[in-house]
Formats: sequence, C-alpha cells, structure tokens
Amino acid sequence: MKSWSSLIGFCFALPALMGVGSTAQAQSVPTGFNDAVVVSGFNEPVGFTFDTNDRLYVWEKSGKVWIVENG
Repeated sequence: MKSWSSLIGFCFALPALMGVGSTAQAQSVPTGFNDAVVVSGFNEPVGFTFDTNDRLYVWEKSGKVWIVENG
C-alpha cells in the first residue's frame, strides 16, 4: 500500500517539479497557418480524425465520440 501512496504523491508533485504553474501561456499561430473554427458545438474535444469516406470523428474528454457527415 505504501508504494501506491508514494506513486500518487509523486504524480501530484510532478507538475511542481517540472516548473509547471497554474497559469497557461498563450500560443500564437505559426506563419503560414490559419486559425479558424471549422466545426463547433462540442464540450471538451480532445481529438479528431477522418475516415476514408470523409466522415469526421471527434472525441470528447467525457468519452463521447461524435461522427460528423457533410458538415
């Protein structure tokens, strides 16, 4: 049981050890790229991919997977 508590403590301490603060730094779009909303309406999207039929799959942090066809 001691090893689990040590591991959990390490996981909570890791961001502080890496110098990660509680504030996020703004990022800028690299030259030659465009920042545009393509699809909206998701709560917390964490990833997306396309299949060979041009369907868009979006998955959210909560575990939901959305399939978007024709926009």
